[in-house]
Amino acid sequence: MDKVGCRNLPQRRPCCLDERSGMVSALLARHSLKTRITLITLAIFVIGIWSLAFYASRVLHGEMQNLLGDQQFSTVSILAAELNDDL
Repeated sequence: MDKVGCRNLPQRRPCCLDERSGMVSALLARHSLKTRITLITLAIFVIGIWSLAFYASRVLHGEMQNLLGDQQFSTVSILAAELNDDL
């Protein structure tokens, strides 16, 4: 084929940029196995740290509510006892 005929042929995209494959797989296909393992390990680590922080936040929030409820009950009990003694 001459150069003029080649210009009219449709250009094929690389297989990793196909519509069915996602952007992540296209990015990972260009990197070495060592880089992919490092990125996957980093992602697992970050997700683990985030989930641990989320869990700790929820537990501490619940404990704080319980402690505040106990403190308020204690304060009201002391005030009620003093008011009862005054009457």
